[in-house]
Amino acid sequence: MPSRLLDICNMMVRGHPGSTMRLPEQSRLAQLAINRLEVTAANSRPKDIVELAREISTSIQRGEPLSRRQARQAPWCLWHEQARLAEQPEALRIILSSVSEARRPGAFSALATAFADRFDAAAEGMNAASDCLQELVEKWETPWAMLHHDFSFFHLELGPQMLADAVVAQNRPAAAIVAGYGVGAMGARSGYVRAVTISMLGKLAEGGEPDHLKRLEKVERYALDEKGEPTFDGLLGKIAEALLKPFGQSRPEKTLRDRFLSLLLRLLGDPRVPSPKNKWHHVPSVLTGVVRGWLTEQSLRQFLDIVDVTAMERMWKYRRAFWEAVYDAGLISEAWVAFGPDGEQAARRAYGRDASFARLEKSGKQVEAGHAVLLLRIGDGIVADWSHNGKYNIWMDHADPSAPRLYKSRYGSDELRILEGATGNYDTRSKVSRSHTSPDRYGWQNHVGDVLYRMTGVRVQPSRYQVR
Repeated sequence: MPSRLLDICNMMVRGHPGSTMRLPEQSRLAQLAINRLEVTAANSRPKDIVELAREISTSIQRGEPLSRRQARQAPWCLWHEQARLAEQPEALRIILSSVSEARRPGAFSALATAFADRFDAAAEGMNAASDCLQELVEKWETPWAMLHHDFSFFHLELGPQMLADAVVAQNRPAAAIVAGYGVGAMGARSGYVRAVTISMLGKLAEGGEPDHLKRLEKVERYALDEKGEPTFDGLLGKIAEALLKPFGQSRPEKTLRDRFLSLLLRLLGDPRVPSPKNKWHHVPSVLTGVVRGWLTEQSLRQFLDIVDVTAMERMWKYRRAFWEAVYDAGLISEAWVAFGPDGEQAARRAYGRDASFARLEKSGKQVEAGHAVLLLRIGDGIVADWSHNGKYNIWMDHADPSAPRLYKSRYGSDELRILEGATGNYDTRSKVSRSHTSPDRYGWQNHVGDVLYRMTGVRVQPSRYQVR
């Protein structure tokens, strides 16, 4: 450039009003990028948290300030099961003060990460950490600030509740929603996700998802792991409430009931069966009663549906019509089924591997592969109705020593019949054992109807069980 032209340019620059302005050493965008790197670095746990906690405790005992490294890593020691510095008031105060006074966001991000990982609203020091994080969140332009802005993330109560709302509304896991903010991966088993899961289940229990099948799918997706087990301890009761409570007093249709029962039986066992698998003590009794009612109907349906495949249609359609009429009259308070080998396999195929019923075995009377026995509690009595050409057996008093007990896993064939009637009909004031004679003329049906009337005082009208 000619010297004359260069001189003119220099003069113009010196004379321009902006020539004395100082450009910022670092743009806001660059600072945000640096802060993001700090957040990423803070996600890395110290290799030896126990040794780090020992170092920090020694510094505090000596009255020495924490080093920059110690201040940045100290939050990891607050709730770790082998450190628990949050349970030491002086250590908690010094660590939170060091985080507040730090000149870079690394210590803040470490505290935020440890807070989410070990979240427990009732834990020592959690409330103080929550206050500290909420005070500092606007100081540092990190992804945590946006996360807190959208979900009040560092608030002990509002944070999990608002994120649970997002899980239900967006149908996305909490960890995935948080990861979208660039704060790093929040573990699917973290304390914060546990709190969100509990809040989500509570919202579902109160009608947060009115579509029953969608609610079931949300529970399976967000409260169960890849093996179908609860993602956290202590969730069984809350899962049951989320599944059952929205039904209220309504009675869902059979297919829907079976879907819910399949999951509930797998997680909690059968509430009717004394067993180590029975975990219904976690569930409110009113909801357990609902499930017992569903299972009574399902047991009746198991018997009728499975035997229907092999029984003679001309006889079986009358059997189905009669017992369905008795059920509709509200006389059946409990039901249980014992299947022979064929029925057992068919029931598993039809109702799932967790379907609940008993096995029928030979112990006197010959048991055919397709045999099944329907056990009913009606009034104070017990009914054992054999399939195919078997008899119906009625004990007027369930306390009779010879009466079968419901909900056993196995029955010998002689347990389920009145032995006095083995070679013919037997009819007394306390026991009845008879064949299913004249079904098309409602012979046996009318007789059983009379017996049930004596037992309950309720008459099932013949018109209710007529086959049309």
